[in-house]
Amino acid sequence: MEKKKQGMIVTSVLLVCLILVVIGISFAFFTYSRQGSKENTITTGALTFIYDEKEAEGNGITLSNAFPMSDEDGKQLSGSNNVFDFQVLASTQGESIAYEVIGKKDDSSTLPENVVKIYLTTLSGSDETEVATTVQNRVVTTYDELSDTQIEDQTGKTLYQEVIPLNQIGYQKNFRLRMWLSEEANTTTNGSWDYNNKTFTIRINVVANGEGKPIYQDESGANVPELVDGMIPVTYDEEKSSWVKADVYNEWYNYNNQKWANAVTVTETNRATYMSAPAGTVISMDDINTMWVWIPRYEYMYTNLGDQYAGGTQDLPGEIKVNFLSGTSTTPSDAANYKVHPAFTFGEEELSGIWIGKFETSILESCTPTDYDVNEGCDLTSYTPQIKPNVTSWRGARLSTFFQVIQSMQTINRSIYGFADNSMYDLHMSKNSEWSSAIYLSQSRYGKYGNSDYSDTEKAVAINNCNSYITGIGADTVDESESDTTCDTNTYETEKGQTASTTGNITGIYDMVGGAWDIMMAVLADSAGNPRSGDNNTINSGFNGLLSDNTNYTMGISFPDEKYYDLYMTEDPLTACDSKICYGHALSEFAEWEQLLQSFITVKTPFFGRGGARHSNSTIFAYGEYSGHSHTTDAARIILVTQ
Repeated sequence: MEKKKQGMIVTSVLLVCLILVVIGISFAFFTYSRQGSKENTITTGALTFIYDEKEAEGNGITLSNAFPMSDEDGKQLSGSNNVFDFQVLASTQGESIAYEVIGKKDDSSTLPENVVKIYLTTLSGSDETEVATTVQNRVVTTYDELSDTQIEDQTGKTLYQEVIPLNQIGYQKNFRLRMWLSEEANTTTNGSWDYNNKTFTIRINVVANGEGKPIYQDESGANVPELVDGMIPVTYDEEKSSWVKADVYNEWYNYNNQKWANAVTVTETNRATYMSAPAGTVISMDDINTMWVWIPRYEYMYTNLGDQYAGGTQDLPGEIKVNFLSGTSTTPSDAANYKVHPAFTFGEEELSGIWIGKFETSILESCTPTDYDVNEGCDLTSYTPQIKPNVTSWRGARLSTFFQVIQSMQTINRSIYGFADNSMYDLHMSKNSEWSSAIYLSQSRYGKYGNSDYSDTEKAVAINNCNSYITGIGADTVDESESDTTCDTNTYETEKGQTASTTGNITGIYDMVGGAWDIMMAVLADSAGNPRSGDNNTINSGFNGLLSDNTNYTMGISFPDEKYYDLYMTEDPLTACDSKICYGHALSEFAEWEQLLQSFITVKTPFFGRGGARHSNSTIFAYGEYSGHSHTTDAARIILVTQ
């Protein structure tokens, strides 16, 4: 499409005082085709993006005879020629859109940049929320104080950035721009005001990732992370010792270098600020309420696992061969040796990847876990989950309670995290296959195994040996027994803490070894092929189903749709999946690796736990059986998928 740099130009006669003008124009992804056009749309495939100037007859701000004013007065400007309203509309299918609002000074401007105030807000009905980029320390920024855009082939100042998640129908963001002369512009020379007969004109450009710079994708072939409403991409800034908003146009992740993609959700207090903030903005851990790590769709080599130890030894297993798959491809590169990992099939949906909770689940509330609680103590459905480091994991709940509370994040509690009220995503308690997808990737060249900072036994993911179940802790050695000192000294961001990450650095998943047992939605079937409930009327999951004495538990809740759990047909790991090995579930494929703790499910203990507890015999390949009841050493992990 030919780029036309003409727009809805607001003209006026130059008066004895300065004139401030805003001109709306958009290019790079779309342009105006004629002067006076109100709306422009370009569609590429299933992606539609619209930049719409409101008030077609005015289209901008013209402040004639403008004089200095305070921020308080400038924020109150209203009406024709005093504000510039525009909106961004989008529908996305199969891909996300990153866009940026840019303010570009016109070359004809003669007024100094340091005296022109630029103030942008978002509109929701009659309510306005100021955009963080145009306010610093509660003072409205001048044009020169704004950051230069980093978009390739663009010039001007960044006013707003956002990534619209994939599969969004009817996305709409309304903006209002104000511009005024700073009250500091009051100097005179020889009795004449220094700013007399001067002008300042800016163009408002909205640039999206169409013909502009695309969202970053690394060279590993990993699928681009799929964000949903409420999620903010982040990277860790070593100099600031903080998580910062990622620049989605530059290196956000690099799986070849064991740098996995991370995202967070934040509390409502500062959510609007963070959403509109530029890349590099520090996101306070106090504001973060969940943290996520992206596992891209991949295939893995299954023929050298088992007693082949991936080309290594029992004590020192080798590299699991992993290849990332494009999109939702279901065809392995070599069907005789590779399989697509099952975590990337959710019911009837094929997924380009999944988000895994970065840490074991904790809760905003406090409780004291005990064994065998039922509807009391920590076994309550009124709790509010969070996923954060340096907090105590949530333990002492039955399986059904974990499941219900995690699902509430998408229903009654979604506003806490900023999640949308739609079916474009799904939040649920981890299945065995989903949790295990991180194991295979960690033992590949893309995980800690491939991290050149580690060698020999150090390539194993270290245990969280904190005896008080603090999330994100790493032991002094890979397999050190429980401790009370590491809880304070070896937190997730320290060198020792990062040894307990699936990447050996801060971008990986923690608490995969030790901490608490991660209880899975993974269950043994009864003879009729239905999921079991547990051992007896007291020791069970809270889900209705057959007990070990062949009676039925009926005082709980029904099992959810089968896509929410892995079902195993026998107590033999070699035949548990329809008379076959459960490929991709990290069971028989890792039999006796590292001489680990492994105990398969039974009719009395029909559920899986993963990763072991804080004791020295735990490894990332460990698993055990569990009755589903509340227990002081059992926690949960959260999964988010896009649909």
